[in-house]
Amino acid sequence: MSLMRRWLYFRNRPEPLRQATLLLMLAGAAGRGESLLVLLRAQARVTRGEWSEQLQQLATLLDSGHTLSTALSLVGDLLPPHITAAIAATESSGCLSSVLRDEAERLIRQMTESAGNSGTFVMTSAATSGVFVVIAGAVNYRMADKFPEIFGGFRTELPAVTLAFFDATQIFFENWTFLSFPVCCLTAWGSWYFWRDSRHRQTHGCPLYAHLMPRYWVPGLLRIFSTSAAAGVPLIPCVQATVQQLPAGRACDYLLQLTEYLKQGEEIPSALRHAGLLSPRDAAFLESAFAAGHPDWGMRQLADRLEERRLRRARRRRVLLACGMQAAVSLLVLWFALASFMPLIKLVNNLS
Repeated sequence: MSLMRRWLYFRNRPEPLRQATLLLMLAGAAGRGESLLVLLRAQARVTRGEWSEQLQQLATLLDSGHTLSTALSLVGDLLPPHITAAIAATESSGCLSSVLRDEAERLIRQMTESAGNSGTFVMTSAATSGVFVVIAGAVNYRMADKFPEIFGGFRTELPAVTLAFFDATQIFFENWTFLSFPVCCLTAWGSWYFWRDSRHRQTHGCPLYAHLMPRYWVPGLLRIFSTSAAAGVPLIPCVQATVQQLPAGRACDYLLQLTEYLKQGEEIPSALRHAGLLSPRDAAFLESAFAAGHPDWGMRQLADRLEERRLRRARRRRVLLACGMQAAVSLLVLWFALASFMPLIKLVNNLS
């Protein structure tokens, strides 16, 4: 369990484990209103804080006659928006229970297969590099005037790497008053952004600026289409219900364009491609599934493949970032070691 998840759990805030438990509870009591209200109120009594209040609000809204998707949207951040959208699109069909179980299993799987947030690693590496630069620079700044005198007495010139390191440390310490403010501001902004993004991923199940990334929601949309096609539910109301549940932004604009293409009579693969939500290769795979008479299977397989591809890219970026930060720290250490020991090696060679 990450530090952010621990903080959310002990603060009784929405987090993936609680959300998966709630989804399984909703799936078990789907279609039985009284049992669902009893379970929600019992769960609210055994918890505290914000999670307990949200469960009580959900039970009150359901008791007053609201649908599950409407109650979830009114409560707020109880479940991630793509799960609320899936509930809104499929609650009129008879497959709501299976959708809730699938989303709960996907949340649990994401907790174990998550690529991890690289923000903690980046900030730790940056802090380590900053401490090393300050210590090494302070030591060499005090030695910059003494090294030429010491080695000049032995008629030994300082190597170019040592002189370059001394020049860099002198420039840094002579202008530290101008450099410290932007560095501190950048560090504070980076820490604040990574904290917000990590919290948003844990509570909402998506990045902080996911509303600006239309293709991020395509796997969930394909799963909704797959369930709707299997249940015989019209697709346009499903897209409209999804748009109402997602956060406002660029992604909703693309989904509205998709709705227009569907109203014009286009098939799902061509509509997704023309709306800019699918690449030509993925659209060709989906068209072949439609031609073979297995549209629900094709959309579900493509959704799983898109999520695996996203996870693989996230892991690759994290590995590249880790290698880059380690290389930067290693180069700094190597420069400091060469600047410190090359004069001694040169002096020993001259004396021998």
